[in-house]
Amino acid sequence: MSQELELVMKDNCGLRNCWRLCQHREKSLYKDIASMSQELELVMKDNCGLRNCWRLCQHREKSLYKDIDRYIAQLADENIKNKKDKKKVETSQATIMKLSTVSNHLTIQAPNLQAQWQNAEEEIRKYRLQVDAEIRHLDNDV
Repeated sequence: MSQELELVMKDNCGLRNCWRLCQHREKSLYKDIASMSQELELVMKDNCGLRNCWRLCQHREKSLYKDIDRYIAQLADENIKNKKDKKKVETSQATIMKLSTVSNHLTIQAPNLQAQWQNAEEEIRKYRLQVDAEIRHLDNDV
């Protein structure tokens, strides 16, 4: 019986050691669980922050696309106005060129026209003098 008692006591001692080991392991597992729980909480907060950041980025992206579309529309309008203004400028330049040509022509012809005008006035004076002379002559004859 003493051998049996010895075996039981050894077994009992082994069980105690096993129990202590299990308790130690349990405490270690609880610490690991607490640590993992805290880590999970941090990851979830981080994830929530990332989700909010992602939503904010998506909202900003939509806003930027709207801005880009608006700027493209404004650019198209300004481009159309620019083309119209270019046509107006080209038309004005063509008109100015024609008027300059006419002005140059008139500048060249002005002295000739002035001389012709003076000649015409001179001839008119001569005809008036002739007409006056004939009228006097006819008055004298009557």
